[in-house]
Amino acid sequence: MTIRGRVKHNKLLIGISFGTLVIVGIAVALFFLNGETISRVSQLNTSEVADNSNVVDPQLERTTPIETTTESFVASSSADVWEICGRAELPIDQESVASFDFDQYIELSDDCIAALEDRLFTMNPFTWRGYAPAFSFFELENPLTFERIFSDPDGNLQRIILAMNDPECLLENGTKVNWALKERCHAEAFMNYAEFYHVCFRHGSSPTRTWLAPRTAKTFVQKWKEMLEEHWIKQQCNKFDSTIAIHESHPEQFETLVAMGMPEFDESKETLREHYPTDFQKKHFVYNTMIEFAARLGDQSAALTYKGQPYGQLSGLFSSEPWNTIQIAYDDPSRERVEQALDFISLLEPFKVQFNWEWLVEHMCYRSDDDESDNPVSCRDIVYDMHTVDQVEGRQLELVNKFEQVAIELGVYE
Repeated sequence: MTIRGRVKHNKLLIGISFGTLVIVGIAVALFFLNGETISRVSQLNTSEVADNSNVVDPQLERTTPIETTTESFVASSSADVWEICGRAELPIDQESVASFDFDQYIELSDDCIAALEDRLFTMNPFTWRGYAPAFSFFELENPLTFERIFSDPDGNLQRIILAMNDPECLLENGTKVNWALKERCHAEAFMNYAEFYHVCFRHGSSPTRTWLAPRTAKTFVQKWKEMLEEHWIKQQCNKFDSTIAIHESHPEQFETLVAMGMPEFDESKETLREHYPTDFQKKHFVYNTMIEFAARLGDQSAALTYKGQPYGQLSGLFSSEPWNTIQIAYDDPSRERVEQALDFISLLEPFKVQFNWEWLVEHMCYRSDDDESDNPVSCRDIVYDMHTVDQVEGRQLELVNKFEQVAIELGVYE
């Protein structure tokens, strides 16, 4: 109801004088206008804080993959997903956990499938499969996601075939990279289809993550969650028949890609020559070749993969000591690691790339449960030493202060 309507309604109901209603109406209008102004100012200040909080780019993604980009209650928390999929019905006693048959537990409700889709569509396949520091650290305008690889695999394959019929797209004559051909030669299609092919056809079915942990109540729940995700991925793959596989529909182009990606035969394995390459190896070579082409043609996601890193704009940095230090998995905090991480940020600044401060800080401040040191080092200790012992200043001081701020906000400072 408008202010004018409320005035009329209130006048009819309780007989308040016209002059009083005008005053009330003006006050209400000013209240709402002021509220809107405050809201806008609040949003602006939040944006400004974000802009100033990141050395290279204001945007920060979550340490764990964002559940969804849509307004979905289902994806507002990963806990919601598991409750929808029946978490409460799982056994909790050790005997039942030890005998539980995961293979039989694959009937998923429509609500569970929808919740898993909201959860997985914005996940990166590399980080889903395991530790992938480059994809966790760097933020891209068009990130690689399950939604991206499943949205149009047939169209991506056709675009690849078109590109392979264009000699310039094959980067012959010794051309290492040509990012100017990104659109014309469909660099994104190479990356999208490579990952789709890997997920759905390279292993005959969607690849699963290796399960080596002992079956306890805690690991049981984690395994159950992974099983649901793997089942959802298989369902996506099953929507396509075998003609979507390049080795089925375009065998000539498939063999061309095999030849491009096949390394020289190891003469020490001469007895295996007649079996080389196997069908599995061929698919592996094609996967790597498509990713390499995507990176050489300018796809940013491909340039973050191990195979594509030598061809992206950050190729020199991926071989640097600071990056090698950053990508060490789950090492305890140390002053040297933090210093190397901040050095890497300094190296990145000329490239104007986006990166994830939160992931970096949490990664640097992670301390394993197995740390039995009498005096474990915390990020607070490290920052204190950098302030008092190193007496950092200038740009380095700004980076240390930013690191400290994020560590406090994430609760990993102590």
